[in-house]
Amino acid sequence: MDETTFRLFEDFDFENNQNFQAGWRSIETLIDPKKKRSEYLRAQAFFFAK
Repeated sequence: MDETTFRLFEDFDFENNQNFQAGWRSIETLIDPKKKRSEYLRAQAFFFAK
């Protein structure tokens, strides 16, 4: 990932993006609570790459 893409990713408002939050809510309950933080980051990366 180049610096520009990284900065765009860091600045993206995942918390207020309705599409991301809807997708996250649909899978959140399936995730082991111990892995939730890392899986949240993976979900962000997956969503951002689309």
